[in-house]
Amino acid sequence: MRFILVLSICFCQLNSIAQLNVKAGLGHSFIKLMDRNNDNLIHWNHTNRWFIGGDYIFGNNIILGVEFSDITVNHRFERQNTKTHINGNCLETKTSFNGRFNASMLSFNIGYQWKVTDKFSVNTVAGIAANTTRPGKIEHGMLIERFYSETCGNHSDSQPIEVIESFYSGPDNYYLDRSFEEKMNHIFIFPIVSVEFLYSLNKNLKPLLSLGYTLLVGHDLRFGAGIVYTLNYDK
Repeated sequence: MRFILVLSICFCQLNSIAQLNVKAGLGHSFIKLMDRNNDNLIHWNHTNRWFIGGDYIFGNNIILGVEFSDITVNHRFERQNTKTHINGNCLETKTSFNGRFNASMLSFNIGYQWKVTDKFSVNTVAGIAANTTRPGKIEHGMLIERFYSETCGNHSDSQPIEVIESFYSGPDNYYLDRSFEEKMNHIFIFPIVSVEFLYSLNKNLKPLLSLGYTLLVGHDLRFGAGIVYTLNYDK
């Protein structure tokens, strides 16, 4: 009975100096996947996102948090190759497209809050994120075919004898390379780390700047800005 009473007193004291925060904001990131056999995956692509979440900061500055993000991935692809055509001429092809697809991410985090001054603090956070993607579309694509009378490798200074340009748009262009989106479809759970910088305008409102990194079978460098609102405050 005495043990339960002590725990209750400790919990009340801890709860009285803890903070419950909600936050929301916007972010941008630079992302690339790793695959030596596919040029589409090693170029940097861009994402935009909005996020909403919350965290609980205990009296010992330990942070437990959760965050939901809705992400738009803007991906691009460009490839050029040459081969000998059936008529003996050299065929040089260049394929490129811009597309986008959406993803949702839910992360569970644990961290520590460092009080630099009475108004400025830094949160270091690590956690696990779950990712799911939704179908995307090709914004626009293009295929350029150039035919040369010379053999491949000897046409660098030659004018093509024929040029064919084809343009594509819409979600059904299976012909175009969509390997970035396809590989993202198979990435579900991954680690995530971030650093958050907060400045107190008053006892409830804090602007937020964040820097993050995700090991996503490649690299994902994330930047964000938002606002944090404290529901309860240590008076």
